[in-house]
Amino acid sequence: ATWIYSIEASYEGILVASGAADGKLRLWHPFTGELLKEVECERTQIMRVSISRDSKLFATSHSDKGIRMWKLKLPLKGIFLIKFFQKRKILNSLPFSLFRECTKM
Repeated sequence: ATWIYSIEASYEGILVASGAADGKLRLWHPFTGELLKEVECERTQIMRVSISRDSKLFATSHSDKGIRMWKLKLPLKGIFLIKFFQKRKILNSLPFSLFRECTKM
């Protein structure tokens, strides 16, 4: 068992994403609770998860003060790291509107 630090549902309600102390980003089916995908994020705790409105991009903030952007290849074929930012402090809030330039990819 691991501590879950962040849970967020997609705008359309088709996915739920969680970030945990074990450094894994997990995607879940919102109605059945089935684990759909799991990605290890370089063994650093995920403090916050945010999902874009179209559910194709995810942002995660980490205990190493990094922010990672992930692109979801539908239908759930994979999740790929597309950008990495380094900040001076751990972010406890991660509104997706901060990443408008990344959502144009």
